[in-house]
Amino acid sequence: MIRLWGAEKYGLFALSSSLFVSLALLDGGVRSLTRVRLAPLLAEGKTEDAMRTLIHGLLAFMIVCGFALLIALGLCANDFLSHILHLPPGGQTVLLISGILTSIWMTSVLALELLAADGRLSDVKAANTQGILLALPACSVCLFLGAGPLITMGAMIICLIIPNLLLLFRNLPQKSLHLWRKSFPIREALTTLVHGFPYYLTTIALIGKTHGLTFLISAMAGPAEAGIFYILLRLSETLSNVASTSSETSVATLAFDTIRSQRILLFRQSWTWVLLFSLHGALALTLIAPTLWNWWLPSFSSLPPMVWPALALFGWMGGWSQMTTNSSMGLGLIQSAAVVCLTEAVLTIVLAYLGFLHGGFAGLFFGGALAGLVTGFQSVRITKSLQEPFLRLWLHPLRELMPGLLLSGLILLGASLVHTPWVCILALLIPAALVLWQMKQLSKAP
Repeated sequence: MIRLWGAEKYGLFALSSSLFVSLALLDGGVRSLTRVRLAPLLAEGKTEDAMRTLIHGLLAFMIVCGFALLIALGLCANDFLSHILHLPPGGQTVLLISGILTSIWMTSVLALELLAADGRLSDVKAANTQGILLALPACSVCLFLGAGPLITMGAMIICLIIPNLLLLFRNLPQKSLHLWRKSFPIREALTTLVHGFPYYLTTIALIGKTHGLTFLISAMAGPAEAGIFYILLRLSETLSNVASTSSETSVATLAFDTIRSQRILLFRQSWTWVLLFSLHGALALTLIAPTLWNWWLPSFSSLPPMVWPALALFGWMGGWSQMTTNSSMGLGLIQSAAVVCLTEAVLTIVLAYLGFLHGGFAGLFFGGALAGLVTGFQSVRITKSLQEPFLRLWLHPLRELMPGLLLSGLILLGASLVHTPWVCILALLIPAALVLWQMKQLSKAP
């Protein structure tokens, strides 16, 4: 994309991709609330009540999408968005159409929450993976044929929608259409939005302190710099989003299980998985990412060495924050979590802005990581809720992971001193093997 389009048009694609992620805030907290509500209903065999809950959630989401579309049209009036974000010609159209397609994709994701809450999260994740595998060649064909950001982005989102719809139709209960006709009250949908508001705030905070920064960089320095930031942000998400995926299931499970010892065990298992993935990833980003970046994108941008430890710290803090937020949902601490998340997001935006002004990308990521310390307040509340000492709950899992982390660090450090891309790539195989071995050991644990 960078080679064919240039830095500015790639920056537009990056903004469109960040919009794709950012529009997750459109769900109004409906997705998280729906998952928490569905789990106990399905466990008790109340399938019809679960379907009705899902339908109310879908209707609430559609209401939010309608308001969002009106706001988007207002922002596009008189080229306001183009002026603020320094977009190239046609940039507003790309963002608007991407937003509409994203809303359709999110509706399909929300509809699959019934399967996720019923213990079939692997099927939902598999559909998402199939969409990505379909999108890769589809986007490649678009580029080969000379398509621009609009066509390429549209092809990507459509490819993500198709597997979701196929999975949905294969598992659609026969009574669903009948229930849809009976369960269409606007009042129930609005009630869902009200109850989901604290969840909504946590989502806004997450997007604001991550992909919202892409738009901030575009407003400050233009789409080309936003494109560089977008790549770095996605690298940091290998630590935050990918690592904290395991904590998503704890939202419903912690809400359903009321036994203290079992809750502590579930929390500790989830947190150990987050630490396993995020800490190995942080070592790789810090030690060998500079060599691989210069090999991968030699003509795109030369980054100072301090960007990489700052990026690793920013990503790890994001994983901790998401783990804390997801656990708070299951423990009934969502209101305090929403306050902490919003505070963290505001501080992240302010400190990232100041950091970028005075220290470029390194200052931005260090500033964002510093704001993440606010998460500590909610972490203390979680320990009190579980009646477990802070150090035992949050730091005890490190003990069994430490030998593997030390070995990974030594191997990656040795590879970084060689400054040879192929050596760095081969060096990744040993930490990868260590992670797989530790995953196997953790899976055997009682």
